[in-house]
Amino acid sequence: MKYLKTILFTCLILSIFSCEKKILPPADIDYGYDYYPLEVGYWQSFDVINIVWDDFNNTIDTSYYQIKEVIESIVITANKDSLYRLEKYKRYNDYEQWQLENIYFLRRTKLTIERHEENITYCKMVFPVKVNSSWNPYLAIDSALFFQVHYPNTNIINANVKNTSTTITSYKTPLIINNIYFSDCISVLVHQFKTLINEDTEIEQYAKNIGLIYKHITHTENTAIHGEFVIYRGFDIQYFINDYKK
Repeated sequence: MKYLKTILFTCLILSIFSCEKKILPPADIDYGYDYYPLEVGYWQSFDVINIVWDDFNNTIDTSYYQIKEVIESIVITANKDSLYRLEKYKRYNDYEQWQLENIYFLRRTKLTIERHEENITYCKMVFPVKVNSSWNPYLAIDSALFFQVHYPNTNIINANVKNTSTTITSYKTPLIINNIYFSDCISVLVHQFKTLINEDTEIEQYAKNIGLIYKHITHTENTAIHGEFVIYRGFDIQYFINDYKK
């Protein structure tokens, strides 16, 4: 009799578990890390067009050169953080040797990519990547220091630079940059401040598994001549990807 009760109890337990709904584990979230690949040895090179309006000499100068960025190694900090050491090279044509210009550092957390250059840390991207997401690109910086480093020839100081919002304006769209087709890209409006007398705009575009493919920075100041506003001081610079580690 005791044996029969044990069998009936076991069957009851099994029937209860068999009636329970199976709970499947949640699907993995696609954070979009592939839009900003970080791997030692990975590199990208860009064709650059830089236009400078010089109000002191009343000249407009256009220069052409190339930039190459290489993730050279991983550095462990005293706080046990892992940073990617990024080496930036420059040359003026395909026949010159690359010359080391700067060393920057990149840090990836679960939710951000941070880039540290010239004593300033920028939040380059937030995860998961999605259209219309926005964030403050400037991390704990002084606005006067930012403009002193990046815009040394201007008197304009944007006191609200720390409150600027970066926004992903398009997601998973095709783009053609420098006659290269990219099937899955995002566009990022880093910041924009535009009036009749000045403009400060920065746009970046990224391709999946490749990273940055295009950047456009405009910082110009206008003056009125014969009833029209024309640029008299500032710069306009564009980066077009031309090659990367396949």
